[in-house]
Amino acid sequence: MLPKRAYRVIFLISYLVVIAAIVIGLLQLREMQVQKLDQPAARQQWQDWRDAAADQAGMEGSVQRRPPKATEPPALILLRDYFPTVLAASIVISSALFGFVAMAVHGTLKGTELPYVDGDPES
Repeated sequence: MLPKRAYRVIFLISYLVVIAAIVIGLLQLREMQVQKLDQPAARQQWQDWRDAAADQAGMEGSVQRRPPKATEPPALILLRDYFPTVLAASIVISSALFGFVAMAVHGTLKGTELPYVDGDPES
């Protein structure tokens, strides 16, 4: 069985690796998607969809649809203007999930040793 300090070091290193992978992955994904969505063809496709949605907004039905106000694709706005929020949320959620998994793994590796009050398992 490893000492308590070794578990902490292993969990800390693995946490840093996971967070670094998430940050690097999100930065690469952002770069690819911003380049893809910032093209005239993508903007035209979004404008065509907006026009179609505006045409359907006046149609009869139980729910009136509002046409989108954004002149750029929403994914572009999200990744360009709100990326720090996306990154922070990803880190917070990943940290919570990592903490839960780390506690479960630690509990599993710790074993089932039960403390006895006076050393007698019968009491």
